[in-house]
Amino acid sequence: MAENAEGLPAPRKALEPGRVLNNNYRILERIGEGGMGAVWRAANIFMEEDHVAIKVIRTEQADDDLFRQMFGKEVKAMLRLNNPRLVAYRTFAHDPELDISFIVTEFIDGPSLKSLIGRRNFAPAELLSLLTELAIGLRAAHKAGIIHRDLAPDNVLLEDGDICRPKIIDFGIVKDTAGDGTTIIGSGFAGKYGFVAPEQLGEPDYAIGPWTDIYSLGLVILGLARGKAIDMGNTPGAAIRRRRDAPDLSPIAAPMQPLLAAMLATHPDDRIRSADELLDRAQPLFAQLEDWAAPDDEDILPTVVTPTPAAPIGPMGSAITEEEEPEEDEVTQIVAEVSAVKAEPDAEAGDYDDDYDDDNDDGAFAGEEERGKGKAARIGLGVIAAIALAIVGGIALGEFASPFDEGNAQDPAPAAVSASTDAD
Repeated sequence: MAENAEGLPAPRKALEPGRVLNNNYRILERIGEGGMGAVWRAANIFMEEDHVAIKVIRTEQADDDLFRQMFGKEVKAMLRLNNPRLVAYRTFAHDPELDISFIVTEFIDGPSLKSLIGRRNFAPAELLSLLTELAIGLRAAHKAGIIHRDLAPDNVLLEDGDICRPKIIDFGIVKDTAGDGTTIIGSGFAGKYGFVAPEQLGEPDYAIGPWTDIYSLGLVILGLARGKAIDMGNTPGAAIRRRRDAPDLSPIAAPMQPLLAAMLATHPDDRIRSADELLDRAQPLFAQLEDWAAPDDEDILPTVVTPTPAAPIGPMGSAITEEEEPEEDEVTQIVAEVSAVKAEPDAEAGDYDDDYDDDNDDGAFAGEEERGKGKAARIGLGVIAAIALAIVGGIALGEFASPFDEGNAQDPAPAAVSASTDAD
């Protein structure tokens, strides 16, 4: 630490927007608080479009040389990794003028999972996809001997808000199993009570390993499915008690529940042991989710009811009966897509039959009925007239025939007489 002329520690300059660290990074704004220090967004003064995240050691810890060495351990561990699901670490540096040690990482422009809990509903397929993407990142870290130990919703950012592009950040309490097994805060407890594994609390007394991060990942996915934070205890005693029984998995889609149960087993021996095993067991679930419908959240096709058109008019003014009318034009339509049928307003129902006037229903039917009655009357009169002519004709024929041969001639018109008799 720098000293003043009297040999006393010089007051540390405050880090604020506008200051430049190491003649390289201009501080733009404070964006959060990491596991071990404040986080700022900064720009490379040589490439202004190149924005980075600067994580600074807390003031109360900055004077501890051992702690500063441990802080640098995070970068040394992470520089061994290059995976799209893990935040990229660039360097570890110290600014002598400001007397600040800091880590430089890529800047992720996007929300954290924590900010989305309760504000967004995640489909089961989305949660499974998120789980596998994060498992891919953890697999890379675990194979490099790095255990995160603090995997929680606030340590997962979604690049550009894309659920398919999560990034695990803040390896500030990372345990390097490839080295001496120490962490930035020593060999004791590390992590958040709400998301740590039982072995991090000492019950059971078991080594920290890949299975530890897998337990935390299970709680992250469960919390997103529930839409609210899971009460896993806020004190060591409460946290231990909460983990003696498996958490309620009812918010998880049924095909995924066995997987989550295996991730959240209390004892590490009963838990999924590696990210590779997790990925192997997760992959077949995508197909199962396609064939599964949530009992209370099924994709119900919208029902669109189209107006039933008036029955068209048939011959003699009668309406076409149900048997004559095609069935598909008569029944109420149930369609799978809203765009397939557009229900028209009642005032436009006439579009279904251009010859039908909705505004004069009674008049249309009355006119047709009167025309039918007139035609029937004319036919009846014609029949009566024909019968009358036949009778008259028969009488006339009888009178003209009798003068020629009354004795020998046969009755020329018995049918006419018979007709006349019937008519009477």
